[in-house]
Amino acid sequence: MKRTFKFIEYRWLGYGITLVLFAIFISGTALRGGFNWGIDFEGGLKVFARFSAAVRVDEIRHTLENSGIKAEVQQYGGEENGEFVISTRLSERRPGEEHQSLGTAHIEAPLTAAFPGVEIVSREEVGPAVGDFLKKSALYLVFWCLLLMMLYLAFRFEFRFSACALVAIIHDVLLSFLFCGFIGIEINIPIVAGVLTIFGYSINDTIVVYDRIRENMTNMAKQSFKEIANASINQTLTRTILTTLTTLLAVFCLYIMGEAVINDFAKLLLFGFTMGIFSTIFVATPVLYDWKRIVEKS
Repeated sequence: MKRTFKFIEYRWLGYGITLVLFAIFISGTALRGGFNWGIDFEGGLKVFARFSAAVRVDEIRHTLENSGIKAEVQQYGGEENGEFVISTRLSERRPGEEHQSLGTAHIEAPLTAAFPGVEIVSREEVGPAVGDFLKKSALYLVFWCLLLMMLYLAFRFEFRFSACALVAIIHDVLLSFLFCGFIGIEINIPIVAGVLTIFGYSINDTIVVYDRIRENMTNMAKQSFKEIANASINQTLTRTILTTLTTLLAVFCLYIMGEAVINDFAKLLLFGFTMGIFSTIFVATPVLYDWKRIVEKS
């Protein structure tokens, strides 16, 4: 006889894990001083440089600090290529100086003086107005994605399914953002794209379970909704596990074999996809069960 896991009976454990994760991530983000906004949102300068001789990250950073520039230095590509990305935010520039007077030349000048033969591969500069516009645009994008998905689910199922799925999506999106703040991932345009990828992955898994619940409400009409919910999760569990493991394996390879530039993106997806399967089983379906239970009592 096939074993049936009674997930609904353990929903309070799921709720508790969710609250603990939120508490840890919020506290950790606050202790770090807030989110680590990239220059896409905060404005700043970014220079991609290739060094002809072997050089370390701390050497580049100290050279810039001696010139009064506080910058983040990150190596990308293979070590033998000597390629680095150097970025500085508007908020980290020297006090009293106008943002308009500072260009990538302020980064390039000390580099060329200290490291002969350095090649500037490319340059990026984002002003404060553009950064603010991108930040608002990203928030609007997330908002409209949530709204449109809720309307689709309300049409596809019922309002209660839509509302409970929205709770699970918000759970995954907020935890993903807080995860970035907790471990110090720089929030930029690719990270926002990663969050939206998690958004789509999570809702896809939730829809599969909800669709099975709707079918079982007809096929198992004589059984309680708790039994229907447990049966639906168990019937789709193999599909959920295999799909998630396959996806996580691909993302893990991306994290291990990819370069530093995409490591943060891969780390976010690893966390977000894991939370997606967790929220489907321990958030979306239990919240739907509790909703129905409370409504039937009233």
